[in-house]
Amino acid sequence: MTGTTARAVLCATAIAALALSGCSGQREAAGTSTATTTTASRSVNAPAPAPVSSGPAGLTGWPGQDKITEEAMVAALFTNEEISKVFDAEVAKTNKREKPFTATESDDASCNVTQGLTVESVGKEYETFRGTEMLLGDAESPDAQVYQSIAAYKDKDSAQAQFSTAADEITECDGKSYNFTDPGGRKVPVTVSVSLSNDKKVNWALTYGPSKYRCFVSYNGVANLIVQTQVCARSNSKQLVQKMADRIVDKLQLS
Repeated sequence: MTGTTARAVLCATAIAALALSGCSGQREAAGTSTATTTTASRSVNAPAPAPVSSGPAGLTGWPGQDKITEEAMVAALFTNEEISKVFDAEVAKTNKREKPFTATESDDASCNVTQGLTVESVGKEYETFRGTEMLLGDAESPDAQVYQSIAAYKDKDSAQAQFSTAADEITECDGKSYNFTDPGGRKVPVTVSVSLSNDKKVNWALTYGPSKYRCFVSYNGVANLIVQTQVCARSNSKQLVQKMADRIVDKLQLS
């Protein structure tokens, strides 16, 4: 099977799993570890092959409830088993997070917000943050990296204010390129492409240099929360990452 065919099969499998599987309760899988709860910078998503796209955007927005509980937040996140089924690949390692990342150092700090799941995107006024970083295939050289997070604020207005601020900063970076410094001290170029921006969600892609390696990010507002999902791989995960966010948001709306 060629690499192209394999990625096409993986894409179809991922979309089918998202469309048909139900979200179960939180369970831990072997290999799960707890990351430090101090705000830290991640080693910027290193290139690797992986999953793909599809499916229309679902319900996202600001429903009637003004507050969502921490228990509902945790229950809404994808489990290791669910991600493994979606991507038809083993989750080699999961790092749980109770604080967002700080953006990797770059030569354009105004666009650091685009790196996703960072202090720059959720601000400092959140009350609770829950998220996971999942490495698929091989923990040392992953086939894909999957991130999901929920940041809770004191009320809907506070979340909306942060969402609007970050959304404006993200859209200002559309079409821009900047360089970040990787763990080895090398300058790596990244280009930002915003595909959707409204008062409920912002979606964008980060393309690293001349390679086909990209990170797709979905940034969503619901009640007193900001929900983010991110998939980094060598394939087009644009629609898949939104379907993941929609599933989380749907569970929150039903909580």
